Amino acid sequence: MVRTISDIQTWNETVDSVRYVLINFTARWCDPCQRIDAKFIELAEKTKYLDLIQVDVDQNGEAAEVADIAVMPTFQIWKDGLMIEKFEGADDEKLMALVEKYETIST
Repeated sequence: MVRTISDIQTWNETVDSVRYVLINFTARWCDPCQRIDAKFIELAEKTKYLDLIQVDVDQNGEAAEVADIAVMPTFQIWKDGLMIEKFEGADDEKLMALVEKYETIST
Protein backbone atom coordinates (compact mmCIF):
# COMPACT_ATOMS: atom_id res chain seq x y z
CA MET A 1 0.00 0.00 0.00
CA VAL A 2 1.26 3.46 -0.90
CA ARG A 3 1.04 6.07 1.82
CA THR A 4 0.90 9.78 0.96
CA ILE A 5 2.80 12.27 3.10
CA SER A 6 1.13 15.66 3.21
CA ASP A 7 2.97 17.47 6.01
CA ILE A 8 6.58 18.17 6.97
CA GLN A 9 6.35 16.49 10.38
CA THR A 10 5.30 13.17 8.83
CA TRP A 11 8.02 13.66 6.20
CA ASN A 12 10.69 14.05 8.88
CA GLU A 13 9.47 10.98 10.78
CA THR A 14 9.36 8.93 7.58
CA VAL A 15 12.82 9.76 6.22
CA ASP A 16 14.38 9.25 9.66
CA SER A 17 13.25 5.62 9.54
CA VAL A 18 15.71 2.79 10.11
CA ARG A 19 14.05 1.09 7.11
CA TYR A 20 14.71 2.00 3.51
CA VAL A 21 11.98 4.27 2.15
CA LEU A 22 11.33 4.94 -1.54
CA ILE A 23 9.63 8.28 -2.08
CA ASN A 24 7.85 9.21 -5.30
CA PHE A 25 7.62 12.98 -5.75
CA THR A 26 4.64 13.57 -7.99
CA ALA A 27 1.93 16.06 -8.97
CA ARG A 28 -1.59 15.66 -10.34
CA TRP A 29 -0.84 17.90 -13.33
CA CYS A 30 2.31 15.95 -14.30
CA ASP A 31 1.47 13.54 -17.15
CA PRO A 32 4.65 11.40 -16.79
CA CYS A 33 3.90 11.13 -13.05
CA GLN A 34 0.41 9.86 -13.76
CA ARG A 35 1.72 7.30 -16.25
CA ILE A 36 4.18 5.75 -13.77
CA ASP A 37 1.85 5.87 -10.73
CA ALA A 38 0.19 2.55 -11.65
CA LYS A 39 3.60 0.80 -11.70
CA PHE A 40 4.55 2.44 -8.37
CA ILE A 41 1.30 1.21 -6.76
CA GLU A 42 1.77 -2.27 -8.23
CA LEU A 43 5.31 -2.49 -6.83
CA ALA A 44 4.17 -1.20 -3.43
CA GLU A 45 1.73 -4.10 -3.15
CA LYS A 46 4.57 -6.59 -3.67
CA THR A 47 7.21 -5.20 -1.31
CA LYS A 48 7.66 -6.48 2.22
CA TYR A 49 10.77 -4.68 3.44
CA LEU A 50 10.82 -1.42 1.47
CA ASP A 51 8.27 1.31 2.25
CA LEU A 52 6.90 3.11 -0.82
CA ILE A 53 5.62 6.62 -0.15
CA GLN A 54 4.22 9.41 -2.33
CA VAL A 55 4.63 13.14 -1.89
CA ASP A 56 2.48 15.46 -3.99
CA VAL A 57 4.71 18.50 -4.38
CA ASP A 58 1.71 20.82 -4.46
CA GLN A 59 0.38 19.48 -1.15
CA ASN A 60 3.75 19.20 0.62
CA GLY A 61 6.01 21.83 -0.85
CA GLU A 62 8.16 21.87 2.29
CA ALA A 63 9.17 18.23 1.80
CA ALA A 64 9.86 18.84 -1.89
CA GLU A 65 12.07 21.78 -0.95
CA VAL A 66 13.98 19.81 1.70
CA ALA A 67 14.48 16.98 -0.83
CA ASP A 68 15.65 19.50 -3.47
CA ILE A 69 13.10 18.39 -6.07
CA ALA A 70 13.53 20.07 -9.47
CA VAL A 71 12.01 17.43 -11.80
CA MET A 72 8.97 15.23 -11.56
CA PRO A 73 8.63 12.47 -11.10
CA THR A 74 11.67 12.02 -8.88
CA PHE A 75 12.25 8.84 -6.92
CA GLN A 76 14.50 8.93 -3.87
CA ILE A 77 15.66 6.27 -1.42
CA TRP A 78 15.98 7.48 2.19
CA LYS A 79 17.21 5.81 5.36
CA ASP A 80 18.21 7.22 8.76
CA GLY A 81 17.53 10.78 7.58
CA LEU A 82 19.83 10.55 4.56
CA MET A 83 18.98 10.43 0.88
CA ILE A 84 20.86 7.39 -0.44
CA GLU A 85 19.97 7.23 -4.14
CA LYS A 86 17.68 8.88 -6.67
CA PHE A 87 16.60 9.01 -10.27
CA GLU A 88 14.45 11.46 -12.17
CA GLY A 89 11.87 10.68 -14.83
CA ALA A 90 9.14 8.14 -15.52
CA ASP A 91 11.21 5.06 -16.33
CA ASP A 92 9.46 1.79 -15.38
CA GLU A 93 12.64 -0.28 -15.72
CA LYS A 94 14.69 2.01 -13.47
CA LEU A 95 11.88 2.04 -10.93
CA MET A 96 11.62 -1.76 -10.90
CA ALA A 97 15.41 -2.10 -10.56
CA LEU A 98 15.50 0.37 -7.67
CA VAL A 99 12.71 -1.44 -5.83
CA GLU A 100 14.35 -4.82 -6.40
CA LYS A 101 17.74 -3.55 -5.21
CA TYR A 102 16.47 -2.11 -1.93
CA GLU A 103 13.91 -4.83 -1.30
CA THR A 104 16.81 -7.32 -1.49
CA ILE A 105 19.13 -5.22 0.69
CA SER A 106 16.42 -4.84 3.30
CA THR A 107 15.82 -8.56 3.84
